[in-house]
Amino acid sequence: MSTYRIRVVSRLDADPETIWSHATSIDGVNLELAPVRMHAPKGARLDESVPLGSPAGLGFVTLFGFLPIDFHELRLVGYVKGRSFHEHSRTLLESHWIHKRRIDPCSEGTRVEDDVTFQPRAFGALVSRIVPRVFARRHRYLRRRFGGPDDSRDVAVETLTTHGIDGIDGSP
Repeated sequence: MSTYRIRVVSRLDADPETIWSHATSIDGVNLELAPVRMHAPKGARLDESVPLGSPAGLGFVTLFGFLPIDFHELRLVGYVKGRSFHEHSRTLLESHWIHKRRIDPCSEGTRVEDDVTFQPRAFGALVSRIVPRVFARRHRYLRRRFGGPDDSRDVAVETLTTHGIDGIDGSP
């Protein structure tokens, strides 16, 4: 099975606290993902209330809010309040899903970086094309909502082997 890695970076005009509040709420995540939606309890957050290393919840991922396309077991393995989270989850489509988001202050606002490593269980060719598009779309949404230069480039996608990838074996 192939493993893929994508990285997307944007500079936003809002302050890091505003971006952090948005990025750690399920409502904010769903605004970024639309028309894809992650189902979780209303008001759910990715914050210090979620025990590290334990499943934070299970939920369907739907298209347009009703067409199931995946099932997600969210697990946070690292968290620095106001700065970053590190998710290592499982889904029906991916045996490994590692998502790291960093939020850093910069001279002109905030820098947001998503680094995602994933290994599809099935439909690898399709999933490896969809995931980068989803993250490119998430960053376009962030730039529209919070302002920032539209200096978007194509999302870099690497095909990796499963050996020697930081965090692929479950370690943070």
